[in-house]
Amino acid sequence: MNTVKPATEYKLIQALFFVYAFLLMSWIPRFPEIKANLSLNLGGFGTLISTAALGGVVSLFFSGHLVHRYGIKRVILTNLWIMGIAYFFIVRTESAGIFLICNIAIGWSSSAYHICINAQGFDAMERVKNLTVSRLHGM
Repeated sequence: MNTVKPATEYKLIQALFFVYAFLLMSWIPRFPEIKANLSLNLGGFGTLISTAALGGVVSLFFSGHLVHRYGIKRVILTNLWIMGIAYFFIVRTESAGIFLICNIAIGWSSSAYHICINAQGFDAMERVKNLTVSRLHGM
């Protein structure tokens, strides 16, 4: 089994946190364009955007079990794919139904990814001997 030095592990965890922040914030500047594609008023668009919370809450119940059963690597990679595909479709759709499904998928995958990187960060704190999670959240 290949082992990673603590300094290298810390840098890899920093990369995972950066990817998460980048993906989560990358589509927010496109909100006006997406709202115009859907031909919705501000209230309707706000209601649709808030449905990501549904996916996030449901993900909180299942992600820990998925990590325990399949491992962090598989769950992170799967949720990166889900998030990427959902972003691809959500910025191009003109259908509120497709937007709703993609937005719930984004909520699910971002919550699951967050659970995975925090689990990995807490696990790495023992080896890195550093306040990994609190430092990365502050970053």
